[in-house]
Amino acid sequence: MHRDHDAFIQALEGRQKVALTFYAKTHAATLTSTCAPLDYGPSRQAHDKASRYHFWDYESDEEPHPLVLPSEQIDSIVPLDARFDPTEFVTWRPDWILARNWGDLS
Repeated sequence: MHRDHDAFIQALEGRQKVALTFYAKTHAATLTSTCAPLDYGPSRQAHDKASRYHFWDYESDEEPHPLVLPSEQIDSIVPLDARFDPTEFVTWRPDWILARNWGDLS
């Protein structure tokens, strides 16, 4: 788990956007992006079952905008004052790993 795991959980439960600073392999650089925390656990697309942090990246230049990172690629997760509404981007039937109170999207 990342040292900012508690901040991630708090932001997820409070529907707070976060400033995520991470190493982007595709850019070979460290980037900071405004994101919504989505979940923590194994990625269905990954070959291994290691837990990863799942975000919705509001600043991605690619469609769609999910961002899934192992903790070692994350520098920091800092909650922001801005809140998010998961209905803005959750268009799939969620099967979350972490429990949350997001109404119909829980």
